[in-house]
Amino acid sequence: KGAGLGLSAVAASGVETNEQALAGFNDGKMVAGLPRLTYIRPDEYQLRDLSRALAVLNRLTPLQKPRLLKALAKIAATDNQIRPLEAELIRAVAAALDCPAPPLW
Repeated sequence: KGAGLGLSAVAASGVETNEQALAGFNDGKMVAGLPRLTYIRPDEYQLRDLSRALAVLNRLTPLQKPRLLKALAKIAATDNQIRPLEAELIRAVAAALDCPAPPLW
């Protein structure tokens, strides 16, 4: 659930509709190599759930962490622009995972 929630949160952060978020999420889950993940709508989780998800994601192997961050960057760039909130979320996840953030621009 950690990866799905993390990808979902970034997908929902820079769009106006669930359809747009789902499109970004689907792009990201393929980059992450996790095609079976399910999108979680923002009304289905709370901040504490994101905190738990980060704890789960922090247990990823060193090679899995950059792949996850690349997936987050792909999601943010789905609409060909990266909004400040999306960039900050990716940087926060990178910091929590103790992994360098991918280039976003």
